[in-house]
Amino acid sequence: MARREDMTEVFLLVLKEGDSQAAIIEKFRDFRDTNWNELYDLVFRNGLIPAFYTRLVKLRVDNIPHKFLARLKYAYIMNLKRNIILERELFKALSFLEKSDIRAIPLKGPALARFLYDVPALRQASCDLDILIRPEDIDRAEKKLGEMGYIYTQSRESGFFHNFRREITLQRCDSLAGSIAIDLHWGFRDKHIMAPIEEFWRGARRVILDDHDVLLFSVCDTLLFLALTAMADFDF
Repeated sequence: MARREDMTEVFLLVLKEGDSQAAIIEKFRDFRDTNWNELYDLVFRNGLIPAFYTRLVKLRVDNIPHKFLARLKYAYIMNLKRNIILERELFKALSFLEKSDIRAIPLKGPALARFLYDVPALRQASCDLDILIRPEDIDRAEKKLGEMGYIYTQSRESGFFHNFRREITLQRCDSLAGSIAIDLHWGFRDKHIMAPIEEFWRGARRVILDDHDVLLFSVCDTLLFLALTAMADFDF
């Protein structure tokens, strides 16, 4: 039976660019059913099933149980389906806002996946869509997205999301994807993180993503935003 260290090593070997086929085959020789389940859980916990499955298929490793590959493939396809639906919804929402002269910047999610990979398949699908708008546009944006069927699900007076996280959440039901949520942001949790939001707006530029003209942060600001987001995950 493979050791935990072997599992971590093969996990990294698969994701690493280059010809690591022989080393991976050798590691897989000691794998038992329990190891394959643990490897799947490791990939899933790190949100890397799309990238892991894609690399494994390219490597053409032949000593992998069919059940393990089928499980990865199913998760990959379901993730791709979710990403396609979210990407379609994001571009539609941005178009609605644009027509009302509401400047909007997609944060993370499908836009980042399309920018980084040029395809929606390689990023683990998010549970919602995040869009940055100006504080003065909140009411107009909420009304415009309401035309798409989105409704406000929280009480602004309740405080936490509206006052602390500088966001509101709108939701609607989709026949294919179930519930879809859009988080409208106008700041970056600035009670804990002093983020110069105006600098992000000034550095934003138009980018063509899959034939859609989208306003995005600069590359440097994108990296900074992702770092701030990672920090904010540990608010408490």
